[in-house]
Amino acid sequence: MYGVYDLPFGKGQRMAREGWASAVFGGFQVSGVVSVMSGLPIYVIQGSAPNLLAGGSGQVPNQLNPTISTPGGVGTVAQRGSSAGVWFDNTVLGINCTSNCAWAPETGARFGTVGRNTLRGPGFFETDLSIFRTFRITESANLQFRAEALNATNHANFANPASDVTGANFGIVTSTYGPNQSRQWRFGLRFSF
Repeated sequence: MYGVYDLPFGKGQRMAREGWASAVFGGFQVSGVVSVMSGLPIYVIQGSAPNLLAGGSGQVPNQLNPTISTPGGVGTVAQRGSSAGVWFDNTVLGINCTSNCAWAPETGARFGTVGRNTLRGPGFFETDLSIFRTFRITESANLQFRAEALNATNHANFANPASDVTGANFGIVTSTYGPNQSRQWRFGLRFSF
């Protein structure tokens, strides 16, 4: 979603059309971009498996539970301490679970039962805001001061969790995603004639 708004102050606007109020408050414009997306698909795989003689095809494990719970935790204990948690149920038969497990490695020379992209990772949210101030120098020349905040809310966007059932961090989000990991400010001048 994108929006641009000329503040109603200054010459030719509804309020503060002349005098010192026009000089102080006139020429401002604000804009913003809000990006909201659902999470990316997660393809659960198995890094160690019998050779299927299928070049370019990765092995997939077996899904034992038809509905995998997604508590939505983020980070390892080393990263977040007691607030760490798994993004989705990561109980694997024989690795960290003995009964009522969600997953099981495939041990035969065949593909497991997990479908492609059956889970979704964390969603994405980012707000970019900017404010511009235009100063009229002559009838045909303007100078514009620009201040922009990328990821203005400083919202963390997380990458998909590790999806290899044989990996140590299976089901755990360990990194962030997106171009603006933290709030970034940009300032600039634009001269137009």
